Amino acid sequence: MDEQRSWRDHRSPGARGAESPDDYLGKFYCDTLIHNADCFEFAVKTIGPDNILYATDCPRDVVCLGPACEIPGLSRLGEGDREKILSANTRRLYGI
Repeated sequence: MDEQRSWRDHRSPGARGAESPDDYLGKFYCDTLIHNADCFEFAVKTIGPDNILYATDCPRDVVCLGPACEIPGLSRLGEGDREKILSANTRRLYGI
């Protein structure tokens, strides 16, 4: 299935200067409160490891209080991507 068929077939989005939907993914961030390893891996592949941030949802009642190493699917990633997700991305985003 071609997910971008509608974008390509209709001139109106392109006529207003819109880019391909895939070109906007780098502007989105998501966090690690994904409770399924396969979904987490999909997020990493789709959005990229540079745009995923470690999160606990604290002080909400859906808090993940376990260690970061218990994030479902985190162990499937290489050391560099784990470092980005656990701390480097947040430091970069906030300039710290």
